[in-house]
Amino acid sequence: MFQIDLSYLITIVIGIVIVSVYKFINLRNYWKNKNVPFVSPLPIVGNHLDLILNRRTIGHIYQDYYHKFKNEKYVGLFRMQQPTLLIRDLELSKYVLIKNFNSYQNRDDDHNELKEKLTSNMVTATSEKWRKSRQKLSPTFTSGKLRNMFYLILEKGEELQKRTDLLLDVGGEINVHELVANYTTEVIGSCAFGLQLNTMMDTKDQFRRMGRLIFTMDFKRMVKTLARIISPRIFYAFGFKVFPQTIEDFFVKIVKDMMVQRKKSPIKRNDFIDLLLELKYQDGNEDKEMDDMYLAAQAFIFFAAGFETSSLIISATIQEMAFNPDIQGRLVQEIESVIVKHDGKLTYDGIAEMEYLDMVISETMRKYPVVGIIPRTCTATDKLPDTDLVVEKGTKIAIPVLALHYDPNYFPDPEKYDPERFTAEAKRDRHPMVYLPFGEGPRNFIGLRFGKIQTKIGIISMLRNYKFEPTEKTKNIRFKPRNFVHSPIDSVILRASKRNTC
Repeated sequence: MFQIDLSYLITIVIGIVIVSVYKFINLRNYWKNKNVPFVSPLPIVGNHLDLILNRRTIGHIYQDYYHKFKNEKYVGLFRMQQPTLLIRDLELSKYVLIKNFNSYQNRDDDHNELKEKLTSNMVTATSEKWRKSRQKLSPTFTSGKLRNMFYLILEKGEELQKRTDLLLDVGGEINVHELVANYTTEVIGSCAFGLQLNTMMDTKDQFRRMGRLIFTMDFKRMVKTLARIISPRIFYAFGFKVFPQTIEDFFVKIVKDMMVQRKKSPIKRNDFIDLLLELKYQDGNEDKEMDDMYLAAQAFIFFAAGFETSSLIISATIQEMAFNPDIQGRLVQEIESVIVKHDGKLTYDGIAEMEYLDMVISETMRKYPVVGIIPRTCTATDKLPDTDLVVEKGTKIAIPVLALHYDPNYFPDPEKYDPERFTAEAKRDRHPMVYLPFGEGPRNFIGLRFGKIQTKIGIISMLRNYKFEPTEKTKNIRFKPRNFVHSPIDSVILRASKRNTC
């Protein structure tokens, strides 16, 4: 087994070196010839050495370049050997993400959707396939559909409270991130796949294992990712894939099994599987494009996006509440007053009334954005407005989310946790492109409403019943360097105690 893996890696590495040397010779003066301020690249790795060595996230690397060229509209970089334009100017960011979206509509185009079928999901799909997916799937994420799904998420919030009670019986310290990762896994299992994972421990363990596989960037996975970036044609010619085959097999099987079960059963849950079935057999006609693999790809991204992002936001919010007891107290007071107003029940409409909760979550997403950059690929050669720069088709674009969220010009004292940054007046006085936790424009995250409801119920379930404080084990949250979607390196350990509800 070791020999197979070793020869596999050697083949990839040799391919990387040959293609990279050729590209480096041809591209090292790329930005200089375009009169764009740039950072000189290294062979093979371009400007991403710290990322490859697992030292810093891409968001932090680009944050350095953002500050180094503070008087420039943009900076020329290299993602490996791919020319990448880091956009600093807010109006140019708006131009790329919104105004001229058609020329920058793809997040990435290194993958081959025929070879890696999970990449045909609504987040990573390219061009026309993305447009069709967005059109088909948008109806599944309306407020009405989410309202029908609300009770499923609420059930998991109640189970989160019970699980916290059990942990408190053992001791006062809780690994909050692990706890809420269980919660988000079960929410996705219930809302996306119709599975009661709290009673199906083997399936739950499989979902957690899949979550770790999706987001774990080990050395082998990193090498494969680099190979695909440098030469997708060679990468796929060898039959390689970035995601392990086990992930694809798992989601195809889950979707197939659930589709068969739903067609036999008259029970309607209003979950993601029900909604996909409605789309697939709309008006009594079967949509042939929505085959098992297509549906598995959508289920895969629903799980991947909802699991890791929400668990980060919930655990980071709870930790900040522990560090800021005054904010914690004000938020709990709002939660209780709204619930009392709604006859002692947590309701969909009641959550919408919690303005301070919105401010708190917004500040968490500023300080702990789920991604460090927003990537785009130029799909049609384009001249940027009010500049002399012509962006060639295929050029990578990066909007530096982390850098913007920590720019003191937009958010004074950026290390401070301050929900007052998100009052209606403060938001109105700020350029909309300085705060981009889930992107902007037509390709913003389609499941944003679902993610917010899941996050809010998780936070409410914990803060209503427990008071949180830091312990000597509590560490500031740092992100795993190689993960594109941010995930904490360390456990989020806090002390919890039952709240006085009298």
